Amino acid sequence: MQFADLLSFFKERMAQAYVEQIWAVGLMGSMNALVFKYAPKLEERRTRLLAWGVRLGAFFALLFIWSRQGIFQYYNALAKKVIAVHSPMVLPDPTWLQAAASKAVGWSGVLLYTLVVVGMTWASLRVLKKKKK
Repeated sequence: MQFADLLSFFKERMAQAYVEQIWAVGLMGSMNALVFKYAPKLEERRTRLLAWGVRLGAFFALLFIWSRQGIFQYYNALAKKVIAVHSPMVLPDPTWLQAAASKAVGWSGVLLYTLVVVGMTWASLRVLKKKKK
């Protein structure tokens, strides 16, 4: 593979990992919207079952989101290595502030998605708990 082809491949994989994270958050949002809408109509036994389903869905969504972040970071590191090896110019090392900002940007999305999923799960469980009372 050529240098440009490798970078294009890595970029494509990174974009796919990002899109899959968005889909996981969207699916959790739609599941929680259904819980908000139909929780008042459920009987006690189904409410408990649904609460466990919400917890399980959140667990797998978070697992999926974090695994996709790992894939994103992996291809990002590979792209940086390929650029370092094949680039005709020498790139200066980033300052500590630039390196910290790069890390913060790289992890901000997954942290936001984690907070959104946990928040939606908490809200759904609160709705189901109020239904039980």
